Amino acid sequence: MQKVKLTTLIAKKKIFFLCSLLITIILAIIWLLSLIKQHFPLKEIIFTGNHYLSYNDLYNLSKVKINEPLFWISTEKIYKNLISSSWIKDVKIKKDLNGKLIIQITEATAVAILHNAKRNYLIDKAGTILEEIPENQFLFLPVIKDIDPMKDKDTFTEAILLLNTLKDKSTIPLSDHIEIIGKYPEDLAVRTQEMTIKFGAGNFEEKLDKLEKIKEEIKNKYSSIESIDLRFTDQVIVKPRN
Repeated sequence: MQKVKLTTLIAKKKIFFLCSLLITIILAIIWLLSLIKQHFPLKEIIFTGNHYLSYNDLYNLSKVKINEPLFWISTEKIYKNLISSSWIKDVKIKKDLNGKLIIQITEATAVAILHNAKRNYLIDKAGTILEEIPENQFLFLPVIKDIDPMKDKDTFTEAILLLNTLKDKSTIPLSDHIEIIGKYPEDLAVRTQEMTIKFGAGNFEEKLDKLEKIKEEIKNKYSSIESIDLRFTDQVIVKPRN
């Protein structure tokens, strides 16, 4: 009987000891976390590489708050929050023990304006819409005019390919005001202040090379040109302006 009581007493003491140890560990963790929070708060967020997006834009997108415990901040969440913006292509995040969060931004570059349904949008070289801009805001960028990315997908895809080829070549200066137009891929054309150049679909680099070779000849032969048609393999059709 005494052995049973002794065994029970020892068991109770072990349980009491383990409970006490557990409570001590929990309290130590709470104290350590409060210490970390107190001594390692986020003091400053530094954004680099941004040109289009302001500090406030990025701060709001990141959803990080000053004075948050630095070690509790999830860089994965910050990345997901920032990359949700069409303007942001890549993000690199670094924590500094001095209380700084350094975020390097790689932004998209606006290369053209999409004018569709009487609204203007900045787009990048992939055709991704970056943001809507006011109709009266004038920018020195090429315009893809009245081609709906959703309804006219094939035409829009070809228009983006044409745009990027024009960007790589210097035959038609993009500093001039140009518009890429066409209801269907085979109708695609570039309208400048002086003339319309019909490209159709595909082989844009070859067509621009062809135009480059005969550009001076056409210039010397015609005083004013309404259109140049490059859609045919074996000929270039020039329509003089009456």
